[in-house]
Amino acid sequence: MAVVRKQDHSSILLWSIYSCTAYYEKLPDSWNCVTLSSIVDYRMGKTPDTKNEAYWIGPGFPWVSIADMGKNRYVTSTSRTVTEKALSEVFNHIVSPKGTLIMSFKLSIGKVGLLNQDSVHNEAIISIFPYLNDDYSLRDYLFCILPVVSNSGETVSAIKGKTLNSKKIDALPIPLPPVREQREISQTINKLYRILEVFS
Repeated sequence: MAVVRKQDHSSILLWSIYSCTAYYEKLPDSWNCVTLSSIVDYRMGKTPDTKNEAYWIGPGFPWVSIADMGKNRYVTSTSRTVTEKALSEVFNHIVSPKGTLIMSFKLSIGKVGLLNQDSVHNEAIISIFPYLNDDYSLRDYLFCILPVVSNSGETVSAIKGKTLNSKKIDALPIPLPPVREQREISQTINKLYRILEVFS
């Protein structure tokens, strides 16, 4: 096994991610260990009544399900859309704007994506809104680490697969570097995403 150098922040992140509290001493002095709820607000989605055709048949607005996520960094299309009636009566015209980070927390935990258009989504997904998001550094950093963080520690059993409840989402441990290092980490991983997209 390779020796992890203290100055190798990316390696330290990966080593620390499984239990932020237990591995806190491995983090660089400039990093903090915080909970997800202390740095973001988030909103859960909804599924309109599938038996009500007025919510589904007609000119549509993008409605994201887990099946639409994970193919690429951006969610560019959805397999289903909802009508203006559903948008009004179910979602109260509250949509997640283009560029929003979303994450699945039921069944397939920790799938992430960035919306490429204004959208709504189902109840297995949350929209994540960092409190400080002027240049998207925190959003892009969370995009990189949430898939790992959300699959560490305990999850509660659901009827199908596994799920995170709101209490566990709030308490997700986030190793938080300074903004400059957030950018460096996300830029490095995004380069790998672009390579994967070329060959996928």
